[in-house]
Amino acid sequence: MGDPAYEYRLSDTGGRALQSIKESVRLALFVEEFDYQCRVAPRGAYQLRERRAGLPAEVRVNKAFAGLSAATAGRLVNTDNGSCGGDDSAFALKNYYHIREVNPYRRLLDEYKTGHMIEKSMLQRYAEDRQLDATFDALSDDMPCGLWNMTYDPVRRVVLGKNKKFEGSLFFHVPETSIFGTVYMGEGTVNPNAGFEL
Repeated sequence: MGDPAYEYRLSDTGGRALQSIKESVRLALFVEEFDYQCRVAPRGAYQLRERRAGLPAEVRVNKAFAGLSAATAGRLVNTDNGSCGGDDSAFALKNYYHIREVNPYRRLLDEYKTGHMIEKSMLQRYAEDRQLDATFDALSDDMPCGLWNMTYDPVRRVVLGKNKKFEGSLFFHVPETSIFGTVYMGEGTVNPNAGFEL
C-alpha cells in the first residue's frame, strides 16, 4: 500500500490470476466510499432552497447557521452504548447528517447490503422540516446501530464523532458556532470486523 503503481492480483480458487487492480484505483474507490459514508454536517448547516419555476430545488450552505446548542453538552460523555438516537439533546446522532448526493443506485446497493430499505413513517415526515431534514440521512438511521461513537471534549468545547467501520475517520462540531468538518487519518482500509465489534 502507498505505491500508486502497485497492483493487487485477484485470483480464483484454482490460483489463476483473474484480475489486477492498481493501488491508485483502490484508493480512489476507498475515498469515494469514505466520502459517501462519513462526510457529516450538523443539522441546519445545509438546507434545501427552492429555485425559479421549473428548476429543481438545490442544497445550499445555510448562512444563518450558528451551530447546535451547547446547553446539554455537559451531559454527553460517551454515547458508545449501541443506541441509535433516542436522546433529545442537541448532541444526539439524529442531529448530524450525511452530506451525500441523491443516488438511486447507491440506495439500491444499501438496501441489498442491509436487507431492507429504511423509510420514514408518516409521523416522522410530518415532524421534520422539509428544508432541513427531508434531504439528508441522519446518522441515527445508519445500520448497524452503534457504528458511530460520539464524545464531547469540555476543555476544547467540541463534539467529536468516530466511525468504527472507517477507523481514522472523525467529524467535529464546535457548539454554538458554524465550525464543523470531517477528517480522515487512517490507513485507507475498511474495518471488516466492525459488525462483530459492536
